[in-house]
Amino acid sequence: MVSFTLTPAVIWVFSLYALSLASLMATRSSQLPAYAWTLPAAASLGVAFYFGLATWIALLPLTALWAAGLAMLKLSGWKKALAWLATAVLSLALALHLTPGFTHQTVIPTLHLGAATLPFALSAKLDKALAGLLLVALFLPYLPTLRQTGADLRRHWPLLAASLVVIFGTGALLGVDLDPKTGSYILVFAFFNLWVTCIAEETFFRLLVQRSFVSCFANLNKVGLWGVWVAGTLFGLAHFHTGPGAALRMALITLAGYCYAWVYYKTQNFWLSVLLHFLVNIIHISLFVYPADF
Repeated sequence: MVSFTLTPAVIWVFSLYALSLASLMATRSSQLPAYAWTLPAAASLGVAFYFGLATWIALLPLTALWAAGLAMLKLSGWKKALAWLATAVLSLALALHLTPGFTHQTVIPTLHLGAATLPFALSAKLDKALAGLLLVALFLPYLPTLRQTGADLRRHWPLLAASLVVIFGTGALLGVDLDPKTGSYILVFAFFNLWVTCIAEETFFRLLVQRSFVSCFANLNKVGLWGVWVAGTLFGLAHFHTGPGAALRMALITLAGYCYAWVYYKTQNFWLSVLLHFLVNIIHISLFVYPADF
């Protein structure tokens, strides 16, 4: 049986963070004021200070990311390029837990899930979560409303289904075995994977990389397809690791990255790429050996 620990600190901090993100999504579809998301976001950070999940120094990289992102969206030419680079570096630093001021709490300790031979662990990481939140806030005017997303999902669900078939079909050919699992820990995984991992990674690769690349090189022939290749390749490289079966795992991860990028290219809907990313991860952990071993 897989045990997990959700401390009051983690529950309060990440519930408020999720509320902030939900508020951001709602502002595109309702009469919520544009600043509504900042209130639960500030509360989340304040509770994190109180419980020791963050210190005041955490405000430095977060403020720097927000300032760089605003500059990126407002400037042009080489100044815009420098601001984009600063935004990308700061986002990566937060996502990779390289900035000071944050403390992670273990939710699921290192263990082997089901038949997996590789270890798995889950930690609550507020730095990565807030990086994704700030990027969503910066790019919010360019994101579809929830109503638009519902309409796009009804129109493009075969594309998402085909992407799942390609990813898991390729995984089966490469040797990823079935390993069905149940347990409440999967719900915990689902929350952190959707609200933290998928949001943070998709904001970076879809909005900061793919969208910016297409916008910057708009005159390039078939720029949309180039954007798919660039974003998907960088997604694979970002998951670089070594060890037994690493090459096959990276190939499968890169394929998934191309699928996420392709869905965004075909639908121009950020939330559908987030949905596909989440579906891949939750199906993987629920039905197959996780992490995949070969």
